[in-house]
Amino acid sequence: MLWHYKIKESLTTNESFLLDLGFYCYYEIPQTQAGNKYKTDDILEIHKQGKSWNIKKTKIPKSSDLYFYFGEIERIIDGDTILVKLQLGFNVIARQRIRLHNVWSGELDTDEGASSFELLKKKLPSKTKIIVRSRSKDIYGRYVGDVLYLPKKAIKPEEILKDGIYLNEELSKIGGF
Repeated sequence: MLWHYKIKESLTTNESFLLDLGFYCYYEIPQTQAGNKYKTDDILEIHKQGKSWNIKKTKIPKSSDLYFYFGEIERIIDGDTILVKLQLGFNVIARQRIRLHNVWSGELDTDEGASSFELLKKKLPSKTKIIVRSRSKDIYGRYVGDVLYLPKKAIKPEEILKDGIYLNEELSKIGGF
């Protein structure tokens, strides 16, 4: 679910809470704004209204529904890794390398790797809007994730969530991935 985040901890001074936006980015919620409404591990939904962000406590069925992000392709790195700009909320943008979960491509200097790279570049040209679900980090420090995209130009994340193609599954069905 987009725009849902978990309160990671309260600072030792008990004057604020840290909202985990993912990718080691946190938003500090002052105690004056939070009052007694929030505690560690609460899930908050954020929504932008005009220039300000509204926060409300919510529930999600399971923690795997967290860590979904709207963003765009900056460039394709190789047949199974992309560079993206992700909107974390509160006007914070994270630039991340995402290794596609369960997609295996050859190295770029091989025919298979070069072919996979070109195919991915055609599917996801620069500025293509996407939804990324981050999972974990790999041994090279890249986040591993799943990607939803639309072949047509999409502007709103809701369009991608509703009609998006699951890139990882699509690539894993193609030989060479």
